[in-house]
Amino acid sequence: MRALVWGGSGSGKSEFAEGLAVAAARRQAALAAGASGSGQGAGEASACGPLVYIATMAADDPESRRRISRHRRLRAGKGFTTLEKYTHLEDVVLPPGTTVLLECLSNLAANEMFSPDGRKGETARVIREGLFRLAEQAESLIVVSNDVFGDGTCYPGETEEYRQALAEVNSALAERFSLAVELVHGVPVYWKGGPESIPAPETGAAFNLERGPEAPEAARCGQGKEETGAMRLVTGGAYQKKLAFAKGLTGKPEPRVWDGAQGEPSDWRQVEVLNHFPELVRRKLAEEPEAARGKSGALEQMLQRMSRENPSLVVVTREVGCGLVPMDAFERLWREQTGRLSCRLAEQSVQVYRVCCGQAQKIKEAGPLPATGNSR
Repeated sequence: MRALVWGGSGSGKSEFAEGLAVAAARRQAALAAGASGSGQGAGEASACGPLVYIATMAADDPESRRRISRHRRLRAGKGFTTLEKYTHLEDVVLPPGTTVLLECLSNLAANEMFSPDGRKGETARVIREGLFRLAEQAESLIVVSNDVFGDGTCYPGETEEYRQALAEVNSALAERFSLAVELVHGVPVYWKGGPESIPAPETGAAFNLERGPEAPEAARCGQGKEETGAMRLVTGGAYQKKLAFAKGLTGKPEPRVWDGAQGEPSDWRQVEVLNHFPELVRRKLAEEPEAARGKSGALEQMLQRMSRENPSLVVVTREVGCGLVPMDAFERLWREQTGRLSCRLAEQSVQVYRVCCGQAQKIKEAGPLPATGNSR
């Protein structure tokens, strides 16, 4: 299997890619056990084959160390051997039958372009050739990349050269690989291939057509799986008529809409549509710097109250994690938290829609909805 997985900040791409890698490694181990005639039963063949995580982020500052620590926690207990490789990917030599997860391509491109050990001017070529060499050695290769192109901005000089190089590598991988998947609020959107094209593991990992290969519970986007209610999530770019579509989902001629820019309503039961979810997250973070602190933080408490008091709420959000990483620390925190909380909302929602030019694409369907009078 060869897969390219990408998305914005906090989109759930890391968790999805890790689940994909673990499933592929378990399948390889099961096939190897069968070929060797060891006679392992289905319950005994859950161990992974060789599983290598190629880390491309250097721990240069407290924020990068925090991110690295989080990713290590997500990988804990899954059987990964970590290989730190910031440049010169072509030097990596793998044992036969290895499953490789490389995370992430955007850091690797930045290292090759801007670090003293890098090769500026040849960034796209050396990374592309290094990845193709990895693909020749690996039994399965999963590459994670970032969407740094979605902010609609052209940047001066080296920054635009960096984005161009990363886009060139992304396109080369998507053309050659069998699977290309974008994560939108934790929901996989298949641009090439699909769940049916992925060889399901023989044992040891379930495969879910909505989310892809199932990782352990702690690795899921957010704090863990919750029972899906009747909540629906609507996402898309600016000025795409998301709110009009969201109102239609309620089946009511004049649904009550709350603007997230005004903060949290005193009673969620008095609301049918929440608009501008990212602005609500921004207000919470500005009012309470500790709002992002896990289950005890105000943001998590807000989500719990929202789903408890109004499980049929329609929430309108947007992808704010695409584009280059902001220089401002608050902006980085805001977009990461918005992404992770949107993943949580998508996980709890029975349906997730992506709206463009007023047209809605359903990207998740978790089960039957109560009648709303809207057939769209």
